[in-house]
Amino acid sequence: MFPPYSVMMTSRATVGVVSINTGSACTNQGFITCIPNEMLSAYNLYFWVIENRETIITLASGATFKEINKTTFRELPITIPDEEIQARFLKIAVPISQQIENLLTNNTILRRTRDLLLPRLISGEVDVSELEINTGGLDQ
Repeated sequence: MFPPYSVMMTSRATVGVVSINTGSACTNQGFITCIPNEMLSAYNLYFWVIENRETIITLASGATFKEINKTTFRELPITIPDEEIQARFLKIAVPISQQIENLLTNNTILRRTRDLLLPRLISGEVDVSELEINTGGLDQ
């Protein structure tokens, strides 16, 4: 199990797809997971992988499908910012990342709501004929 806000990157077939988990998670051997610490935040790690994706893909090898192994990945150099730069970066990155997370959560909720309501609306189980609906001028 990996803690929330670990950075997970695909290491096989489609190498270099990266994401940050928002809850505890586990992966299989097709991932490399980077756990943030006091020197490197999840956002530092995430953007480092994004920035180095082409290098990572270039280092991947294999006859059937491309793969980068953990040993090769661990040998890649990474710059660790000083505390001031880290703080300035996080001051910008954290609110943006939280907004992205909130919007993704809201999209999931809206999708579930649509999937529950739409069949009921189509079947007539839910009657909306008496509702006043503001279309924002779209009905003109």
